[in-house]
Amino acid sequence: MARDVFGNLLEWGNVMNMLGELGKTNQLDQHQEGLARILRYKDNWRLRETVLQCCTGIRRPENVLLDEIRRVMMSVDEYYDLRILAVTAMGALASRAPRATTEDALGSLHVLLDAPQPPILHDAVQKAIAGVASATR
Repeated sequence: MARDVFGNLLEWGNVMNMLGELGKTNQLDQHQEGLARILRYKDNWRLRETVLQCCTGIRRPENVLLDEIRRVMMSVDEYYDLRILAVTAMGALASRAPRATTEDALGSLHVLLDAPQPPILHDAVQKAIAGVASATR
């Protein structure tokens, strides 16, 4: 894995440009630790949302990133739009992960589905589960 190239997250414009370039050149897979660090950085919602949107293009998800996405989607302290983006990212990535990780992701999605949540979050979870199920058949 490459070193964290994102640097100072306070310079978010540069980070956004870098995310765009890495996405265009299909290099996000090599920067998953840095992407996870951005997801932990709560001082810039735009960066966090952009990372979750970019994550759907990752071909070989690693646990460091999947664990952080899971934390975001399960956290009642996060706002719903961010959690929905995390659910969508998890749905896209879970089927590309090793089988045990896919099963863990599905378990977390089912926990969300079984908990009282707004319908918009439940809808995203149901789509993610369906997507993982169809991709793993």
